[in-house]
Amino acid sequence: MWYMTEEREMLKNMVAEFAEKEVRPFVKEMEKKGTFPAHLIKRAGELGILGLCYPEDVGGQGVDWINLSIAIEEIAKVSSCAALLIMMSAVGSTLSVYLVGTEEQKEKILKPVLRGETCLAMSICEPAGSSNYGGWQTKAVQDGDEWVLNGGKIFCTLTGQCDYYGILALTGEYNPATMEGVTLFFVHKDTPGFQTGHIEHKLAWGGSATGTLILNDVRVPKNMILGEVNKGLHAFGSTGMQTYAYLAVLSLGTAEGAYEKTAKYVKERVHTGGGTLFQNYEVVRHRLANMYMQVEACRSLLYNCMEQMSRGMNGLKECMAVKVFAQQVAESVASQAVELHGGNGLMVESDVERYYREAKMLAVGGFSVDIIREQLSWML
Repeated sequence: MWYMTEEREMLKNMVAEFAEKEVRPFVKEMEKKGTFPAHLIKRAGELGILGLCYPEDVGGQGVDWINLSIAIEEIAKVSSCAALLIMMSAVGSTLSVYLVGTEEQKEKILKPVLRGETCLAMSICEPAGSSNYGGWQTKAVQDGDEWVLNGGKIFCTLTGQCDYYGILALTGEYNPATMEGVTLFFVHKDTPGFQTGHIEHKLAWGGSATGTLILNDVRVPKNMILGEVNKGLHAFGSTGMQTYAYLAVLSLGTAEGAYEKTAKYVKERVHTGGGTLFQNYEVVRHRLANMYMQVEACRSLLYNCMEQMSRGMNGLKECMAVKVFAQQVAESVASQAVELHGGNGLMVESDVERYYREAKMLAVGGFSVDIIREQLSWML
């Protein structure tokens, strides 16, 4: 690949070893128990994975979006759930703290997150809908040097598994034209009045607890506001381009994992007449070729976006497009992987049925592909 260097090859191999030896043993346990081994986040911090897109003065390895992509891609080949949770610490709301946060917030939240010592999640969704901001019930009222939050959130990723939660709350009349009226607060898990509620049972990403948050007179000091009052959506949206791109990395890794597993299977599975599926059936070979082409097309589009970001260019449209395209590739490749495995593809032990479920999660998780299409259409 054009973007690979000797240094990046070493990074790729190091992360692949981490994923294979340290992540894979916990994949089925994550699915079964619905928990994520916290020590893996710590290990990702120790290995420097979490700091691959941050400068050294905040504990990073230097800003390089391609390096982080290579790392997340390798982990996603083994488990997109593990890759998602590591990605959340490496980018997501963590990046918002770096871009918009105060020096105090960087010391208190950002640096410990990059070391893998603490965890930060963002909570947006409410029953009214994640983008129906004016219909939210979570509100905050100022009381001296503190803000008092009341309400609740649903579908929060890492419910009960994080130390800090980014809570978006109405602090004024929401203005859809300026997207003002919402403020972003950091709430520590031990804050009085803050509690986690029901944990959902979902299609995939079992290791990432998805559930509700309840806020009952939760008092948050004003120094725990990210960005400006009433401009929380601006702070949250400061990482939109990167978030779209790295969700696409999860899809690429998922597609690769399914493709590699299937290529190995059809070349080893002995079938009629003693030959393998690959040797005996043209349709198998052609479908495998199609899977390969889809993966490589996705890779080309994705790393073009990463190169744009590395050069400081605005690639928002391209990142939105690749998020949607990569998910389609992941779902298509994983679906073909299940079919080419035959009955074995339906079995949990095969792993490919998990890739298929994880691919479908990426159609909704993070940002719905249909919402992105709608937003993208107005930018064309």
